[in-house]
Amino acid sequence: MIEGLAERLVELRKSKGLTQKILAERLGITKSSVHGWETTRTQPNLLCLMKMSYLYNVSVDYILGMNNNRSLNISNLTDKQINTLTDIINDYEALNSFSEKKQKK
Repeated sequence: MIEGLAERLVELRKSKGLTQKILAERLGITKSSVHGWETTRTQPNLLCLMKMSYLYNVSVDYILGMNNNRSLNISNLTDKQINTLTDIINDYEALNSFSEKKQKK
């Protein structure tokens, strides 16, 4: 297990005023997955880390406790890598927006 990961995940979620259930819905996973992360039973996969990075506006390194810099640094990425990240973020936003609209019905 990554030391301090569970605490960092709880801190970030609470700083956005999210419940485990709401976070799970936004990430497209189960509440029990979020609970598992926050109680050190399991760890998030790469896709969930990337989604949380965007949601919380912090770097994956920050989430993992590798540094205390909360911002994303894309200065060393190629244009292709930046475009790929942009596509992932746009796809996530579209899916999240669709999910929120569907829940309101």
